[in-house]
Amino acid sequence: MASTDEKLNTREAARDLGLAPATLAKMRCWGGSPPFLRLGRKVVYCRDDLDNWLNTRRATSTSDADRLPRRLTIKNGADRLPSELTSIQSAKRGVRNAAP
Repeated sequence: MASTDEKLNTREAARDLGLAPATLAKMRCWGGSPPFLRLGRKVVYCRDDLDNWLNTRRATSTSDADRLPRRLTIKNGADRLPSELTSIQSAKRGVRNAAP
């Protein structure tokens, strides 16, 4: 069993997840990435966070597909989960109402 405080750099985390390091970088920018830590210019991932992120994407049948994001990176509303859209729309309304 892996240590609970084991940290992986982007290349190691991408290899563990079966993704390209560039994909993981895009996910950090666009959303949908596993939780990460920024230590100055360095980005690291906790192994437990990677495992938990993978578990949230686990599906046992194709009927589970509607609850999972269609893409790894989230660029627009079509790729977001309904709960994410609600919070984003609420935040946008709050920002618009605050402006004079």
